[in-house]
Amino acid sequence: PERVYLRQIVTDDLPKAETLKAEVKKRDFSELAKKFSVSPEAKAGGLVGWVEKGSVDIFDKAFSLPMGVVSAILESPYGFHIFKVERKAPA
Repeated sequence: PERVYLRQIVTDDLPKAETLKAEVKKRDFSELAKKFSVSPEAKAGGLVGWVEKGSVDIFDKAFSLPMGVVSAILESPYGFHIFKVERKAPA
């Protein structure tokens, strides 16, 4: 399957996610993830790594993003996600 190499920031509430979405334009994505993300990958700068299409519903939304572009805020049962696709691999 198609794969993306992904970083994410996850927050508990929408206002915090909106603030971080604005901040990623000015600051390093991985540094913001380390400081503010509530996901287990936060310690690694939000690095999820390679994700296969179809493996996790919320991650499938990242496949439509161009490389290097930060996503809109996406809601899941885990919180509010902001993605950044660093690499793509075709199927």
